[in-house]
Amino acid sequence: MKKKTLALVMVLLVMVSAFAACSKGEGNSSSNSQQSSSSQQSQSSQQSSSESSPAGQADVDLQAIVDKINEEIGIAMPTEMDEEMLVQAFNLNADDFEEAVALGTMINTKVNNVVVVKAKEGKADAVKESLEEKLAQLTQTFETYLQDQYEIAKAGKVVVNGDYVALLVLEDVVGEGAKTPAQAVAAAEQIFMDATSAK
Repeated sequence: MKKKTLALVMVLLVMVSAFAACSKGEGNSSSNSQQSSSSQQSQSSQQSSSESSPAGQADVDLQAIVDKINEEIGIAMPTEMDEEMLVQAFNLNADDFEEAVALGTMINTKVNNVVVVKAKEGKADAVKESLEEKLAQLTQTFETYLQDQYEIAKAGKVVVNGDYVALLVLEDVVGEGAKTPAQAVAAAEQIFMDATSAK
């Protein structure tokens, strides 16, 4: 049973990586072009979310959170994941969240993932549980695969702030390892908490 689960997780990782690579068109993986398209998506999602937000509730720009984490900590060869991919690969139920933004890596031997989700009212625990399941799968997969990535997965964390939930599995790409994986996750958590805390 354990081997079957491990095989399934590996197949999912390869499928996500392949799909992400194919969806990039000509394979342009530069972070500047991704950030540009990210900003455009972020603006349109901000406009739609501001129409549905109750009066007085501050909008949180999920794309800006993910972009800042990528700028300050980094992900090797980053690739965006759409909500359909998140539902399939990250155990998320589409009925549990309003918006989700994610950045993974195109390198299938890396475990790096940042997923930031705005849960529907009362659904933050369900989203947290789904992302914790994914983190456990990643940790189990890399335990017998690549030891350095296993250590990164072990340092990964799911954090919650109100209706906002994040999966943070990171290594210090920008600082070339100056931070340990735990320190990289802590820095990303601080960015997430600062952005999602009530002002």
